[in-house]
Amino acid sequence: MKQKLARSHRELNPSGRVSVNRTVIITASITILLTSTLSSLSQASRIDRARGKFDGALEKIEAEHVVQMRKWSVGYLSTLKHLKKSTMEQGDLDALETVDREISRFSEDQSLNVEHIISESGKLERIQKKYSNMRAEDDRTRHRNIIKLRDSYVALLAKMQRTLTRKGDVEGARNAKDEVARVNASEIVTSAEFVLAYSAVQEAEQTSSEDEPSENTDETFAENRSSEGVMIYAPGKIPPRQEGLKFRRKSLSRTKHSPMNAGVSVSLQEANQLRQIGHKARGRYWKTRTDSKTDHRRIRLGIRASGSATPPGNLEVYIQHYSKAFGQGSGDPALFSAATAYLPTIESRQQHVDFPPVLLSKHSSTSRSHSDRLGDTYYGCIVCVFNQGGELLYQGVTAPQLKQKATPTMPDKEDDARSQKVEDLKRNMYEAEWAWRGDYNNNVLQDEYRRAQRAYENARGAR
Repeated sequence: MKQKLARSHRELNPSGRVSVNRTVIITASITILLTSTLSSLSQASRIDRARGKFDGALEKIEAEHVVQMRKWSVGYLSTLKHLKKSTMEQGDLDALETVDREISRFSEDQSLNVEHIISESGKLERIQKKYSNMRAEDDRTRHRNIIKLRDSYVALLAKMQRTLTRKGDVEGARNAKDEVARVNASEIVTSAEFVLAYSAVQEAEQTSSEDEPSENTDETFAENRSSEGVMIYAPGKIPPRQEGLKFRRKSLSRTKHSPMNAGVSVSLQEANQLRQIGHKARGRYWKTRTDSKTDHRRIRLGIRASGSATPPGNLEVYIQHYSKAFGQGSGDPALFSAATAYLPTIESRQQHVDFPPVLLSKHSSTSRSHSDRLGDTYYGCIVCVFNQGGELLYQGVTAPQLKQKATPTMPDKEDDARSQKVEDLKRNMYEAEWAWRGDYNNNVLQDEYRRAQRAYENARGAR
């Protein structure tokens, strides 16, 4: 019996080696594979659950906003009807007709923008401003809630990405990273970021324009004729730090027109706030990358009297900002913004002047087959200081090509304003075109782009 078993064993294993149980190996492999698959599915389901909660919270924010807008609309309309009744009782026909027209207009489109506010209409104007501010605050609250929700969701995804990377789950980590890119590039988030950034700039400009420059006491020269948003500090005073802004010294190169002994010294500091939103997408045979960048650029000048000559007074400081088309480094710089600051006197102590921020944006889209670029990049500025008679006391540039643009005479401000208008319309066209490119089948976006294009071409032709 034992001999038969041995012969049978040799037949099954001729080499004489001990055979390994293949069933055990296969079972272990399947177990490992299932564990890995279940782990990936578990992480994917975690991302899906987190996305579901995020989307649900977004819907809740939108629903609450709709309710607030409905209350606002009902409140504004009922206030108008009450005003109509009171004007009727007073027998004021003109006021009654004005209120009646506003009731009819609002009942149709439910909007209340700046252009709808009727100036010099007394109570109606005050009511319109009140409800316009209420709506603006409701919009800001909605957008702040969206950004707050986005930040918490992105923080959760970043944590998941780190955990998955440490565990060696590269695919899961990539999914978490792609979800972050998707959320940051979503229309509702980018719109909220833009609105809040624009509101912050407006509030800063309003605050700056409301602050009285401490040294502007010369009644004969400086009723405050400086551009809106210009902030003039007292001589020797160091401007306070602003959160998120870091000013850096930048070289100003004198032009050939700038006199050397005019008694004025100028230095320049620059700060920029950059914001970038990127998105990647890929398939089996294709991949694309889109990027959008915004640049809030701020200029701070330091001006003081130099030399032994009597410090000049009643100065006009004029700054011109230039940009270049995105991707055209050798192109001709174009004027896109200008501002003026008036200084009744200067001293040997440095006096700082903050100019209002300028905003530029650029967009790019790249794939294996093509590359698109839209927008403008900041190139540099020309700084001029004139006395009350229009004589040039100082002129400097931050970029060499601008020396060709500088002239020894006072710039034509009306011409500069027309150039600014054309550049503003061009940037509006770029933004409309980029929005349409993101959704080519959207007829509304296409119409907006065509309108912006026509407005720009008409203004450029008239220029």
